[in-house]
Amino acid sequence: LFGLYNDPMRDTRRHSASAVYVVGVPEGLQPTAGDDATRVVRFPLSDVEKHEFFVDHKTVLRDYIKARRRASTGQGPLPADGDGEPFRRSVCPMV
Repeated sequence: LFGLYNDPMRDTRRHSASAVYVVGVPEGLQPTAGDDATRVVRFPLSDVEKHEFFVDHKTVLRDYIKARRRASTGQGPLPADGDGEPFRRSVCPMV
């Protein structure tokens, strides 16, 4: 489990919560979209800022990038808020 995203402001349609997991997807495997996505796109994390995402999904990816960077430098988990992202979240420490 990477984090829980449940800020009431994250989706204007309704209050929802997302549990975000980190999984490794082998290079040759192509994931398929389910009932909540129209398509799956694979791109480098360095390209996140070049893409548009639904509601807070860019925040989730930015959090993952920051968490990886913090873990590699021993800085600890991300703060719950106050780092410039538009949504509050609960992010688990990366092990």
